[in-house]
Amino acid sequence: MEDDAKLTAQIHRTRAAAHRMVASVHDVSAAAADMAASMKRFVDLQTAAEIREVATHPDLAELNLRLDGFYGEAAE
Repeated sequence: MEDDAKLTAQIHRTRAAAHRMVASVHDVSAAAADMAASMKRFVDLQTAAEIREVATHPDLAELNLRLDGFYGEAAE
């Protein structure tokens, strides 16, 4: 009888450990999803900043004027 109780207790502890492992996998998955959204926002902001920087850079603005003069206005 006592051996049955010990076995039952061990089975419950093992199952509890398995549930904790699955829960930690779900926690990692949730963190990865949050990180993906944050990384996308970062890349979008970085791309917008680079576009602004290129558009306002004096040397590139002069190059754009020269190319527009040679090739004509860019089609929009």
